[in-house]
Formats: sequence, structure tokens, C-alpha cells
Amino acid sequence: MKPSPGKPNESLQKSNDEDTVDIDEHRSLVGQIMVFTTKLCPKMDNACRVLSGFMSNPNETHWKALERTVGHLKGMKIRGITYWEPDSMKVIAFSDTDFANCLETRRNVGSHFDTLSD
Repeated sequence: MKPSPGKPNESLQKSNDEDTVDIDEHRSLVGQIMVFTTKLCPKMDNACRVLSGFMSNPNETHWKALERTVGHLKGMKIRGITYWEPDSMKVIAFSDTDFANCLETRRNVGSHFDTLSD
């Protein structure tokens, strides 16, 4: 298992047209990661956000980042979804922030996900 879905301190940038990879395959994999993140694994939301930002013109660097994320997902132990009646309800919140890591815009990006648990 990869220790994280992305490389620490790595910032992906827009690509030139020379080294574009197969856009359809790239979009398909990023879409599958989006569905997985939305349904089962909110901890992957920042990696999903970064990968989805380069779907119009992905290059080899973006493909390597996608491979690392897929490797991380393959190493996770997923047992499926189990439904039960909880004794009590509490709010669980996930938050992730990227402080001005985009070298082009220098914008802060954050994500937040709330759910209920027992």
C-alpha cells in the first residue's frame, strides 16, 4: 500500500500539448475515484479534487499521480457497507485544506464532509 494517495509537497501543473496521455482512460479512472470518494471514502477527497483539475489535458505526470492514487486505493482494506440501527447519533466531520499549493493561482482550497455515526 502506498502511504498516501499523493506525494507530499508535490504540486501538479497544467501540461503542454506534447505529452498528453489517453484522455478517455484518464477521465474514466478519475470518474471512478470520484464515485468511490463520494460513496465510501471521504478521506480521498483532496486527492480526487487534485486529479479532477487536469481532466481536459492530462500528461504523464498526472498519469503517475493517478497511478499512485489507484495503488493507494488497492492497498486499502474495504469491507463494504454495513447498515445497523445506531444507539445514538453524532456528527463526524472530515476536513482537508491545501494552503496556496497551486503554483498558478496561489489559491487556498479546502474541502469538508459531514456525516452521522453512532
